Amino acid sequence: MLRALWIWWLALPLAAANPAGKIRQFLDASPVVRQAFWGIRIEDLQQNRILFERNADHLFLPASNAKLLTTALALTRLGPDYRFETRVLAGRAPDSDGCVASLRIVGGGDPNLSGRTIPYEPNSPPGDPLAAIDDLAAQVAAHGVRCVSGEVIGDDSAYVWEPYPDGWSIDDAVWDYGAAVSALCINDNTVSLTLTPGDRLMALARVSVSPPLAYYQIESSVRTAPGDRNITIDRLPGSRHVRLWGTLPLRDPGDTEALGIDDPALYAAYALRDALAR
Repeated sequence: MLRALWIWWLALPLAAANPAGKIRQFLDASPVVRQAFWGIRIEDLQQNRILFERNADHLFLPASNAKLLTTALALTRLGPDYRFETRVLAGRAPDSDGCVASLRIVGGGDPNLSGRTIPYEPNSPPGDPLAAIDDLAAQVAAHGVRCVSGEVIGDDSAYVWEPYPDGWSIDDAVWDYGAAVSALCINDNTVSLTLTPGDRLMALARVSVSPPLAYYQIESSVRTAPGDRNITIDRLPGSRHVRLWGTLPLRDPGDTEALGIDDPALYAAYALRDALAR
C-alpha cells in the first residue's frame, strides 16, 4: 500500500507536466515497480480524459486499499453529514413500577460504538470501549425504565447476515482481524485478553478481559515459569469457551491478545444488559 501511495504521489505531478511519456519512463526505470504487477489508471474527471493507464482492466485481489473505495462510496452515497443511528426499543412504555417486558438494541451500522477518539487523533489513548453503551443505558433510564422483566435482545438485521468473506479460514473468526461484520458493532466486535505472570514460580498467570463482560468463558492453565513466553489460545468456531495454556516468565511485562466476536448482536445485548444493571 505504501508503494502504491508513493507511485501515485510521484505520478500525479508528472501527469500534469506530460501525459503518458514521463509516467511510463518512471515506471519502467524503477526497480521497485518491477518487483510487482501494477494496475494504474489516472483520469481527469473534469475533462473526462484518461491521462495514463497500465493494466487498468486487469482484475486484482483487493487488500487494505479496499477501504479507500468503500469510504469513497459511503461519502458519495450517504454524504458527509450522515449520522448512524443505534436505537433501544421497548414494546410499550414502562408501567407504574418502571418495568418493561423486553428491550431491543437495534443496530444501524455505526462503526464507532467504541472508545476511540472522534475525530481521529494520531496516538490518542484508548477510551472506555463501552462508553456508547453506557450512554444508551443512561438514556433508557432517563425515560423511566427501572426493570426489564424479560429479555434484552440484540438486533443487527439492518444488514444482510454475511459475517465473513468467502475464502476465509475457519480459524480466522477466532482473532480480531476476523471479527464478524454486523450492523451492531460494539468495540469493533473484539475483546482483549491480557495475561500477566503470577507473583511466584508455578503460580497461575493473571487473566483480565476488556471490555469486562461475562461473554466468553475463560479457562486458563497458563503458569509462571522459567524460560520464554509461550502461550496458546484456542476457541472452536461458534463456541464461547476460550482455552489458554502455556507459560509466562516471572518478570514478563504481560501479553495482550485480541479475539473476535462471532455473534455481535448477542454480545451487544450482553453489553447493554450489563450497563443497565450497573
